[in-house]
Amino acid sequence: MADTFNHRVQKLSPEGLPCLEIADAGGWGPLREPVAVALDAAECLFVADREANRVLKFSAEGVPLRCWPAPGERSDLFDRPRDVRVGRDGSVYVGDRDNLRLHHFAASGARLGSIALDTDPACEAGCFILVDEYAVIPDRMNDRLLCVAFA
Repeated sequence: MADTFNHRVQKLSPEGLPCLEIADAGGWGPLREPVAVALDAAECLFVADREANRVLKFSAEGVPLRCWPAPGERSDLFDRPRDVRVGRDGSVYVGDRDNLRLHHFAASGARLGSIALDTDPACEAGCFILVDEYAVIPDRMNDRLLCVAFA
């Protein structure tokens, strides 16, 4: 679970007891405001760190493996990412609310593209669910759901 204001992510046992805490991403620095987490088939953990404008990948044991954007890449890739999901094929989707974009990355980490969401900023563009190859985004101000897919 993302423990946002304690600047950490915790893994809980089936009994609800903490069994792993991640507060630091090694060379990428401490977690600043983790807001969403997702797991892939190998139980690697993906963390949307809103305040740091990044998404991190950790092994099941909590070892930092990858950071988007990577050092040296454009620092404006995200503007307060709000959500992260992993598709069946291992690809990673990131909801970037303040930029009104949905990003798509291959399981290898390569950026596959982005969809600009041409909608009212009140749309919860950062939060979404994956249904097959579609991202479903609630637009609470217009009482609708946006369904988008990467071509």
